[in-house]
Amino acid sequence: MTAGDGTGPTGSSPPPRGWRSVRSTMGWREADDLAIPSLLRLRWLRDTEGLSPGRARLGVVLAVVLSLAAAAFKWSVGEAAGSDLGYLAFLAAVGFSAWYGGLGAGIVATLTSAVLEATVFFPPIGVPLVASASDLIRLALFLFDGVLVSAVASALRRVSYRQLRATLENERLLAAERSSREHAERSRQELERLQAVTASLSEAVTPAAVAEAILDRGLVALGATAGAVCRLTDDWAALALAAARAQDPSGR
Repeated sequence: MTAGDGTGPTGSSPPPRGWRSVRSTMGWREADDLAIPSLLRLRWLRDTEGLSPGRARLGVVLAVVLSLAAAAFKWSVGEAAGSDLGYLAFLAAVGFSAWYGGLGAGIVATLTSAVLEATVFFPPIGVPLVASASDLIRLALFLFDGVLVSAVASALRRVSYRQLRATLENERLLAAERSSREHAERSRQELERLQAVTASLSEAVTPAAVAEAILDRGLVALGATAGAVCRLTDDWAALALAAARAQDPSGR
């Protein structure tokens, strides 16, 4: 296949619309010729859960502790009531771990709970071995449920964190827009004062009138209640008062 047949210099047609190359999805450098459908991208996994490194590590520790506590609770209830709780206690540990520590903590809780279930509650006791097919099916279903609960909790956390970031970004943009408007308003007022000063100076024909115009506009621009304009004498040896103005703070 040649470069002139419309398929590109390498002879491969571009990926269809709705597909993304593996390079942009997974970061592989030499996989540009491969493409995966949008349903398999797992875009939500690339979003951050908003967890600090310290909380993520604490979530893993908490997952192990909660799994041990769930096993102890299940054992005590079984000894006292003579009934099997199944995987309810373990699922509660998985759900809380995934909510607090994210997807990684949920997976750790799921695996730890599965090992404890196979070791403590499946015969032979004390050996992490599944002897019967029914126990193996139950354990497989629990692993599936644990991963599902962890994924759902992680997805909810990611969505919540993404909404929080969007809210903060909107507030930042709103504050920036408000600051820009205030700056534009101040610039407009300064321009109007400058134009007023220019108009007053253009109407003044004597040095005294120029000094009066400068003083009037200067007091308004500075918000002052008193001021004076001086000029150098002809011999540049002293200052001569050209105009002065003072008023009470009440405005009289």
